[in-house]
Amino acid sequence: MSDLLIAKIPLMKLTQLFGRKQQEAIANPRVLVCSLDSAFKESLEADSNIYARHYRRVDSVCFSSIRDLLKAIESDYDIIHLFSSMHPGGLIFDDSGTTLLGTKLIAMLMPSFSGLRMKIAGIIT
Repeated sequence: MSDLLIAKIPLMKLTQLFGRKQQEAIANPRVLVCSLDSAFKESLEADSNIYARHYRRVDSVCFSSIRDLLKAIESDYDIIHLFSSMHPGGLIFDDSGTTLLGTKLIAMLMPSFSGLRMKIAGIIT
């Protein structure tokens, strides 16, 4: 009887079990490549140029404050690539000393994303 039960269970292919799930393609995504520190100017420019090769709508900005960053994020970007100094505890900070917990930033972004379509790069200092 157990042989019959096993025979009725459909077998999954390994690629279905461990493979990537298909994500819906975004037509003409909007990209924000940004920084909270002018020390990342070269990296910001280099990565902006790379995104510009593949996407038409790329904004590159060096924000002076976390408040300005958060305001820009409200503009419905599909990809956000952030360069920021970060304390070992996960605190992102700007030149004025204002801090934001990295996980809080990610949580703030998640409602505006239908999938994992962002990249946040942090440099621990």
